[in-house]
Amino acid sequence: MTPSKPRHCACFILAIGHLAQLASSTFGNPDDETIISLPGQNAEATAQVGDEILHQGKYYERDVIHLSVEITIGENGAYTLTPGYYLKTGGGGDWESYLPAANDPEGGTIRKAPDVVTLQEGIQVSTDGKTVGVVTNFYQAVYGEAKGITRSTRPALSTESVQKALVYGGKAGNNIKLGYREIWMHITRPSEIQFVEHDLSESRIVESHGARIEILKATGDAIKYRVLKGFSPTK
Repeated sequence: MTPSKPRHCACFILAIGHLAQLASSTFGNPDDETIISLPGQNAEATAQVGDEILHQGKYYERDVIHLSVEITIGENGAYTLTPGYYLKTGGGGDWESYLPAANDPEGGTIRKAPDVVTLQEGIQVSTDGKTVGVVTNFYQAVYGEAKGITRSTRPALSTESVQKALVYGGKAGNNIKLGYREIWMHITRPSEIQFVEHDLSESRIVESHGARIEILKATGDAIKYRVLKGFSPTK
């Protein structure tokens, strides 16, 4: 059960049903999904071999917290919450649960000390904003003092919709190689992986699945380009 007055850096057994309830919810409005293509239209960007040069997916506003400072919890610094965003996954009573925003370049992370054997499942924050805890796979939580935490909303990628990506594969002679892939639920769909070569001596404009990219400079290691148009929407 959740203690009425958690002691910092101490472990407490939590009700399994309560944790499952917190972890099963998604806080945000998937009905308000918006298709976002990055980089945006007319934007110039550079990428290395193996990097995505264009990514398109559906986003919606998610409830989040932002940590502005590092928080260390547990005996001998067992767990460390790094600054960044954490997505809300549930709430009830005096507690809210969150997970690191894994697909967000500004997402926070949960680090554990080398001698800690448990795996962290997420974090809890008291509704009064004074206490934060790391939940482990043994359904325990280690609590500490919350600091530098603010609540807000943030666009988050919907993993339940298909994402499209174009990857730079390098250059040989006048030809550049590009890879197209589709991702769903964090898994690349093997049937939708395609590789194409484009001859820059014929055109500096590359087209793929509705996207149009102008190649400004390309080498065997990197590419500089301008996005003229994003991918066609998924039907």
